[in-house]
Amino acid sequence: MIEMLDLRLGRFGACAIGRPAAGPPTDRRIKEKMTMLQTPQLTVKIVSTGMYHPQERFDNAYFIDYFMKRDNNDITRLLEHLGKETRYLSRNNPDENSLTMAQYAAEQALERSGLQPSDLQMIMFISDTPEYTYPTNAVLLHERLKTPNAHLVYDMNANCIGAISALDQASIMMKAKNIKYALIAGGVSVSKAASDKEPIMFSAFADGGGAIILELTEADDEQTGFVDADFYTESIITDTAMYPNVGHSRMLDASIPESEKRVWHKEVDVSFFSAKWQGLITGLLAKHGLEPGDVDHFIFSQLSLAENLKTLNLLGVDPGKQIYVGDKYGYTGVTGPIFALNEAFQTGRIKPGDKLVICSVGLGYVMGACLYRF
Repeated sequence: MIEMLDLRLGRFGACAIGRPAAGPPTDRRIKEKMTMLQTPQLTVKIVSTGMYHPQERFDNAYFIDYFMKRDNNDITRLLEHLGKETRYLSRNNPDENSLTMAQYAAEQALERSGLQPSDLQMIMFISDTPEYTYPTNAVLLHERLKTPNAHLVYDMNANCIGAISALDQASIMMKAKNIKYALIAGGVSVSKAASDKEPIMFSAFADGGGAIILELTEADDEQTGFVDADFYTESIITDTAMYPNVGHSRMLDASIPESEKRVWHKEVDVSFFSAKWQGLITGLLAKHGLEPGDVDHFIFSQLSLAENLKTLNLLGVDPGKQIYVGDKYGYTGVTGPIFALNEAFQTGRIKPGDKLVICSVGLGYVMGACLYRF
């Protein structure tokens, strides 16, 4: 038996054990290889964006005065550190919520795209303050937007990295299932849930809706479109903020005061975020032969301007490459990167050939970063 095995190895090589020699290529195999070579590479590109914010506007003076009168607590330096000036809240409008705001943003994105609602084949709704848990908000958007051909519709909650996670998932799903057009629509309605006793959530967070329409198309020579995303999770600060603060199972418990059910943001040292972001971004870029200096635009979480600038410094990047709108709109969570991207498009800041990195962080904590070529 050993002798026979040695003979086979000597004649055909180790790879031939247990199967016949490959032999000359057949016509069928040649055709298969030719088909593979001719199959176009696909990419997912952003067609348009949309955004919506409530009508009621609040500036810093309102919140500084509020906490001075309430607790003799001057939050001026906090708001300066976070880079906040104005924000828009829906707390006094009972008819406005994360679903309605996502709908308005989606309608704007559709109008800008030149597409019809019937062109959409996929809808992802992203939020950490969803108006409903069933039915899904995505299927309600399906109804309101009148999208008869969108059959892959679902909600996703990845907290404040939801936009990055959605772009990554949509890119994969569109290629795998040959989906031509997809809608990512998100909404945040924090003001109606935040405790008025805690300054970060109450004064820095804001409400709004954002939307992105994506198209599956053939890749060009410049390899434009969504490139890649990386994620990092370290569950060491999971109790920083919770909503509902008592859990859904106790939300209707009348023995618990309403104030205890609202979301709080506990004080926690997150000064290490910038170093973690640096590592995540450089690792992502290195996979594609790039360095931070090769990137034209950076969109970070819109919560803390100071942390964003510290990250850019660690990356050795000009702070002017940051797209930041948290001063104008407050911190709109999952929709923050979409607000910033929308601003860049509407102001003509992004040019063909530009490279963009979006990087953010969610409670717990989870981080995400993605790379896009225009």
